[in-house]
Amino acid sequence: EGKVETLLKQDVDFDKPGLAQFYCVHCAKHFIDGEAFKTHVKGKPHKRRMHALKTEPYTVEESLRAAGMGSWVQPKKRKMETLVPDAVNKGESLADVKKRAKLDSEETK
Repeated sequence: EGKVETLLKQDVDFDKPGLAQFYCVHCAKHFIDGEAFKTHVKGKPHKRRMHALKTEPYTVEESLRAAGMGSWVQPKKRKMETLVPDAVNKGESLADVKKRAKLDSEETK
């Protein structure tokens, strides 16, 4: 499992907004519920961030080419899609997440 998958399937954390179940990986933000997450995805800051992530990061090779050491190459575009947390996919509310956390804590006792 990679870093992105672990961020999308976080354990319940009572110290974070939305019990850490509604997290936008691209913007690195927690949201209080699924509706807040969905509203964020439709918003301008998220769309700006997604657009910024489409272009490849600046590399050392690119800086050398810019300095005249090599020929210029057009930066490549990456296809970016919004990654949706499991709680949003399942349509869970904050109350559902709390119930799930309570059941999980009772099972571990």
